[in-house]
Amino acid sequence: MSKKGGGSSKDWRSFLNLFAFIAIALIGVCLLLGKLEIGGGIISALALIGNVIAYVIVAIGGWFYIANRKNVWLWVIYFVSIVLIVISYII
Repeated sequence: MSKKGGGSSKDWRSFLNLFAFIAIALIGVCLLLGKLEIGGGIISALALIGNVIAYVIVAIGGWFYIANRKNVWLWVIYFVSIVLIVISYII
């Protein structure tokens, strides 16, 4: 069998898995350093980066879930939730 067209889905999942690992690692390091009271502002910056990556991964996962559904209310809830997350980071 040839790998025409089938590799992109696997590559996409690998990319998301890598970002999920990076997000978990950043959040874990920040929690550990926070308990040890080391780092100060660096901890909050790394935690913010980890949280943003985690939100993006969850948003992409949610997108794939509702993409196969025909319910308009799922789309409305999805976009309202995304807007609320973005607004919470801006304010």
